[in-house]
Amino acid sequence: MAWAHLIMIFFPIPLFCLFILAFPLPKKLERMGTAAVSKIFFTKIHLGFFRIQLLWLFFGMSCFIFANSVFVVVQKQEVTATGDNLWYRKAQRFRAERNFWLSLFNVFLWLIVFEIHCLKKLVVQLKSQAGEMKKVIESVATEKLKDEGAKKKN
Repeated sequence: MAWAHLIMIFFPIPLFCLFILAFPLPKKLERMGTAAVSKIFFTKIHLGFFRIQLLWLFFGMSCFIFANSVFVVVQKQEVTATGDNLWYRKAQRFRAERNFWLSLFNVFLWLIVFEIHCLKKLVVQLKSQAGEMKKVIESVATEKLKDEGAKKKN
């Protein structure tokens, strides 16, 4: 059951967010995409007395699935098989190793998307500050030109 959730929920959400964050978009779409990802990641949900952000819930569940896959891989390597069930045991071990790599990829995917989100948020903030500074510089420059034109007339 955990692997169906991993494939159907835990991979598409961060991949979609990574797609939105990683591709250069026009300024307005970039701001909207970053805000949408922030809304998805930092939505607080209530679990009884606990309030947790959705990002940390998914990351914690991914870590739990990864820890479980590590435990299963260690168990499968300790079992030795002979005879008829040799191929069955090998298939179980390969499946456990595949699940290990999938869950490890998922944990790193959530971390990468979180880091890219933080960086993109900073880029959007700096771009808006740069735009404001550009407007201030242009207004100061036009005022200075007007003052110089007025001095030349006098």
